[in-house]
Amino acid sequence: MGKLGKTIKYVVTGLISLFFLILIVSWYQGVKNSKLSSEKPEFTTITRGDLDVPISATGSIEPASKAELKCKASGMVQKVYVDPGDMVRKGDLLVELDPVDEQRSVDNASTEVARMQASLDLAKLEAEKMQNDWPQQVLTALSSLEALRATLQGAVLTFKRQDAIRQGVRPQDVTLDVVDSSKVTPLNLEPKDHPLIQKVNIVLADAEAEAVEVAKLIDYGKKVINENKLKKPGTEEIRISMLEYQEGLISFWQAHSKVLASISDVRNAVNMYYLVEQTKTKVKLSEEALRQAKVALDQAQQRLQDTKLYAPQDGLVHQVFVQQGQIISSGITTVTGGTPLVVLADVSKLYVEADVDEADIGRVRDLAPLDRSAHLVLAAMNGLKKEPTATAPTLTEENYEEMELLRSSNNVDITVEAFREDKFSGKVDRVYPNPKNVNNIVTYNVRILLTSDNRTKLMLGMHANVQFTSRKLTNVLLAPIEAIKSKNEEHGVYIENQDGTPLFVPVKVGLTNSEVIELKTDKLKEGDKVYTKLPVIREEGQSND
Repeated sequence: MGKLGKTIKYVVTGLISLFFLILIVSWYQGVKNSKLSSEKPEFTTITRGDLDVPISATGSIEPASKAELKCKASGMVQKVYVDPGDMVRKGDLLVELDPVDEQRSVDNASTEVARMQASLDLAKLEAEKMQNDWPQQVLTALSSLEALRATLQGAVLTFKRQDAIRQGVRPQDVTLDVVDSSKVTPLNLEPKDHPLIQKVNIVLADAEAEAVEVAKLIDYGKKVINENKLKKPGTEEIRISMLEYQEGLISFWQAHSKVLASISDVRNAVNMYYLVEQTKTKVKLSEEALRQAKVALDQAQQRLQDTKLYAPQDGLVHQVFVQQGQIISSGITTVTGGTPLVVLADVSKLYVEADVDEADIGRVRDLAPLDRSAHLVLAAMNGLKKEPTATAPTLTEENYEEMELLRSSNNVDITVEAFREDKFSGKVDRVYPNPKNVNNIVTYNVRILLTSDNRTKLMLGMHANVQFTSRKLTNVLLAPIEAIKSKNEEHGVYIENQDGTPLFVPVKVGLTNSEVIELKTDKLKEGDKVYTKLPVIREEGQSND
C-alpha cells in the first residue's frame, strides 16, 4: 500500500503539471495568433461645417464691485439691521452705533448757535440805534454851539460898547464882527464825505477862530482893569465905572467859556461816528461767531449722522463682521484704519474672474472691447489692424471683421459644478495687464461679463470652467482628431486605395477644438472616407502608423 500510494501521488502530480503546461502553451499560442490576426479597420467621413476654436480656463464668480464698509464714528454697536445674503437698496440702514454722546454734542452746539444769534441781534440793534442817534446828537450839539455863539457875540458887543464909552468913542461906531468868516479855512474832520460833517467843519472853524479873537479881547479887558485905565485918555474924567466894566468883561468871558465847551461837545458828537463804526464791526464779529457756531453744529450733526452706516448703493450683503454691543473704531481717525462692519457686493452685474495661461492670452485679448484693448487702439492709430504675435495669427481684412463679430457677441461659455446641466454665456470685458507667476506658471486675469438670463442662479465665489471662442471658422473641411496620422514627419490622412489597402494623403492642418480639426487641402472633399483605425500590418517589426 505504501508503494501504491506513492505511485498514485506521483501520477496525480504529473497530471496536474501537464494540465498547467497545456494551459500555458494554449495561452501563448492565443496571444501569438491574436497579434498576427488582422484587426478590423475603422473609418470616418470628412465633413464641411463651422469650427469654434476654444481656449479653456478656470475662475470664480465675482460681483461688479465689492466694498468693505466702515463707520466714520467710533463707539458701541447698538443694532445690526442686516444679515449676510440680504439684498439692500441705496440708503438702507445697515448698522447703528450708540448716539448718546454725539446727540449731546449736537444739543450743546445748537444752544451755542442760539446764543450767538441773540448776540448778533443785539449788536444789530445797537448799531442801528447808534447809526440813527449819531446825526441827531451832532445836530443838537451844533445848534447849542450856534446859540452860544450868538450869546457870545451879544456879550462881546456889549463889552465893546462899554470900552468905547471908556475911551470917549461914540457907541454907534462899534462893529459886531469878531472875525472875518470868509478868511477862515474849514476844518478836516472825519468822515470827510458826509454832508453833515462838511457843515460841522465850517461852523467849528468859524467858532474856533472866533474864540481865539474873543480870548484876545478878554486879555485886553483884563489888562485895562489891572492897569486901572478907566479914565478917558489925557483927562481925569471917568466915563464908566469899574463895576460896569468888570461886569461886561465877565459876561462875555463866561459866554466865551460856554462856546469853548460847546465846541468840545460838537467834537465829541462827531467822534461818535467812530462808535458807529465800532458797532458795525461788532456786528461783523457777531456774524462770524454765529457762522462758526453753525459750522460746529453742522460738524456735530454730521458726527451724529456718522453713527449710522447706510448702504452707498444697491447690493448684496456679502459679510457682516460685527454684532450688537461690540466696540468699534473709526475708519478715518484711527491709525489702524478702523473696524470693518459690512462687505457689500454690487451684483447688478456678475463677472467671472478667470486666469488665462500666457500661451493663450494673445487670442483672448483680441476678444476684449476695442476701447479696452490698448494694443488694438495703438494699431488703429497707426493705420494697422494688428501685427502677428507668437500666440495669435495675423489679422487680415477678412478675419478682422470676424474678430469684430466675436468681440461684440457672447464669446465665452461658462459651466459650474453646482449646475452641471446649465450653460452660461458671457463676453470678455477686460484683460488685466498685471501677470501672476505661481511656480513659474504665468497667467493673466481676464474679467468676463455674464450675459445669459440664467446667471441669477449663480452665487459669488463659485468655481467656473470657462471656454473662450477665440476663432470661428465657417464652411471648412473637418475631420476627427484621430484621423490625423503622421508619416515621414508629415501630417495626413489615410484613405482606402482601389486594392483595399490604406493610402496616405498629406494634408495641411489648421485650427482644432480638440475634437475635430480643419483640413486645408484640395485633394479631399466632403464625404470622403478616411481611416481612424488602420489594420495591423502582419509583417514582423511593423505596426500601424
